[in-house]
Amino acid sequence: MATRMSMKRKRWMNWIAVVTLAITGIAIARVILTVEDWQRDWTQNDASLTDDAADERLRPVIVPLPSALAGEAIIQWAERQPLWRLQSDSGALETGSTLALIRTTRWMRFSDDVVVTLESVGDETTRVLATSQSRVGKGDLGQNPRNLRELTSMLRALSDSQHESSE
Repeated sequence: MATRMSMKRKRWMNWIAVVTLAITGIAIARVILTVEDWQRDWTQNDASLTDDAADERLRPVIVPLPSALAGEAIIQWAERQPLWRLQSDSGALETGSTLALIRTTRWMRFSDDVVVTLESVGDETTRVLATSQSRVGKGDLGQNPRNLRELTSMLRALSDSQHESSE
């Protein structure tokens, strides 16, 4: 009887070990598949839109709208996104205005601060700059550049729709 119990217990322990290893393997695979730039993503926890970025999706976006309308479009977009929310804005949305957004990561629920700056480039055009910074950790595993790509993707779509409607 004791041998039978220890055999059952041994099987359960083996199953627990297999499940634990599988979960650990999945977590490691997720990290490996998530990291895009192995040199950057382990050591940096912020990202910015810059004119000289190697990735075109990480460059400032020119939107054919006045600053106030561009800011409103960003706010409305953030309110519709489940992982984004508006933290604050600098009052009247005009040139030099900033929007503080928070982007929460899907799995671990970490909060990243995304600051969007609106710069007027003429009466009807706005240049949108942004930074994304993790609140915790030394590296972001590429999350901050992904945050900015998500934002610039929306801005480029907005820009394209504005160009189409003006034609």
